[in-house]
Amino acid sequence: MSGHIPVADERTEKALRKSRTLTMVCPACESPGVPTIEVDYDHDGEDSHPIGASVVHFHCYFCELDVEDYHEIDLMGLNDQIRRR
Repeated sequence: MSGHIPVADERTEKALRKSRTLTMVCPACESPGVPTIEVDYDHDGEDSHPIGASVVHFHCYFCELDVEDYHEIDLMGLNDQIRRR
């Protein structure tokens, strides 16, 4: 298990660079995790304006938590982490 943390660190950093997203705290192990965030837009004719964002997927390379279900994401407070920024 001693090699697990450096590998998880490396995988997390690689995923964050690739997706150009922010890191979030994993609700299961409190390590850095990688979210996939979708921006919500308000469409007004030809114009569109961002009005918010929400997590649509979350993965932690430390504890292997992998969540895509909106209700689970909401219960874990992942969208609250976006709102606090």
